[in-house]
Amino acid sequence: MVAAMGVALFSALDAMMKAIASTYPLAQSTGMRYWAGALVAAMFYRWTSKEWPSQQALVRSIPRAIVNLMAGTSFFLAVSRLPLVDTIALTFLSPLFLAAWGRIFLHEHLHPQALLAMLVGLVGVGVVAYGQGAGQGAIQGQPLDLLGLGAAIATAALYAPFPWS
Repeated sequence: MVAAMGVALFSALDAMMKAIASTYPLAQSTGMRYWAGALVAAMFYRWTSKEWPSQQALVRSIPRAIVNLMAGTSFFLAVSRLPLVDTIALTFLSPLFLAAWGRIFLHEHLHPQALLAMLVGLVGVGVVAYGQGAGQGAIQGQPLDLLGLGAAIATAALYAPFPWS
């Protein structure tokens, strides 16, 4: 039940951010989202914890916060330029980037099945991009939006856990 509520809340958040990001400038919509989130998180933390995190803990969180901010900004740019369903579909490339980051940063071995899955995922990107270019998924019949497509793919790359996350 809790998992279903979480999915419902995050789906509603995505839909709200689609409306907000399509209406307001990118910096303003990103700022509204993260300031509101920081306020709610601080209130929840204060309610559930006896003391604030140490300065060391806060400093260790800075790289992760920067990557999360970049991912959120990329996502908001993508949803402002692409249909929500296409943006969400492209963010599901994140596990493919996770495998790539594991190979690059941790020198992990990629099994042939993982490489095949990455190839299938890239074919999926091609299908979404083709739908955009053909006007089937484009907003108001506009041609392929490379900036929106790139932002959605960047979101997937940034959502994948980095070694410092």
